[in-house]
Amino acid sequence: MNIGIDVDGVLTDMADYCCVRGEQLLGRPPMDRAAKKIENMFDITRLEKLKYGGRLFFNYCKKCPPREKVAEVFDKLRSKGHELHIITARRFITRKNPMGVHCRRVLRNWFEKHKINVNSMTFCSWKDIPFEKYMGCVKSRVKIMVEDNVDTARFLSANGIQVFLFDTLYNRDLEGENIVRVTSWQDIYNRITGDTLNI
Repeated sequence: MNIGIDVDGVLTDMADYCCVRGEQLLGRPPMDRAAKKIENMFDITRLEKLKYGGRLFFNYCKKCPPREKVAEVFDKLRSKGHELHIITARRFITRKNPMGVHCRRVLRNWFEKHKINVNSMTFCSWKDIPFEKYMGCVKSRVKIMVEDNVDTARFLSANGIQVFLFDTLYNRDLEGENIVRVTSWQDIYNRITGDTLNI
């Protein structure tokens, strides 16, 4: 089976990392832990966003650890014949300039550092994330997409792609046909394989 996988919020606990690191940088606790964007999480000013936004973003991209058992689950699924395709719309990643080159390198280095092996990577722009991710799924013949974003999950599920929605505070209210809420990579592995053994 071909499985599509988002990165931020799915392979990483982006919200938790940004809450902790953002509090260290800004010197105050987050106002809304359920927010997905740092500006909403901390209600930061434009000046603070300019001063800290880039530092926090690149710190996250390089240093946020993967969720528990990601590498092990990926290796097990691939050994069983499943194909794993990264389909992500990380900020700046499709730009055709030095910033885009740097962001793609940082992401590939992160996968290598954590020994996370995949079959392919598709980078989507921020113009129309749900549609671009859908086209990424079509290109890679994806049957299941592991996603955390509410709008993307709705769009994919409405267009016939099974969504495994990785449970987060910011997507807690989403339910729907073709949407299955998952809580860990062990949970995902068990649902895909039907195996009940822990990795």
